[in-house]
Amino acid sequence: MQKKIDEKQYKNLFKEINDVLEHYKKIGFFDEQNLMDIKLEHFIKRGFSPKKMEYELNKNFFDKNLIATKLKKIVETENIIELLIENYLHKTRLLQQMKRDQKSNKECFDKILKKLLQQGFGQYESINFLKNKFSLDGNF
Repeated sequence: MQKKIDEKQYKNLFKEINDVLEHYKKIGFFDEQNLMDIKLEHFIKRGFSPKKMEYELNKNFFDKNLIATKLKKIVETENIIELLIENYLHKTRLLQQMKRDQKSNKECFDKILKKLLQQGFGQYESINFLKNKFSLDGNF
């Protein structure tokens, strides 16, 4: 059994809800652009590909035009794809796993390339990154 509230209590509660909403608007809780910037920073640290970022932002119901402009700005940043791949490899510890398993360079290259493609990175960028990584280190 629930007790019904009278009209006076209803008005007080309704006013309180509005006050709480105004408070959170003032501190920027509902600022979509700010929330998206925070999410994008998190995605970059975790090494998400631009495709995966777009998918996650769409899943969170952000404005599609805002997503497109923000992602375009990020992708135009110099060396961002290399940074994202590097962050992804660090996060997943693929390179350390390859060293520990003592697989050949060809096996490592193929396995890491497959993982990068599954995560939404482009084939051309992934191959170039891995070739540079191999040529600098000689091996992983």
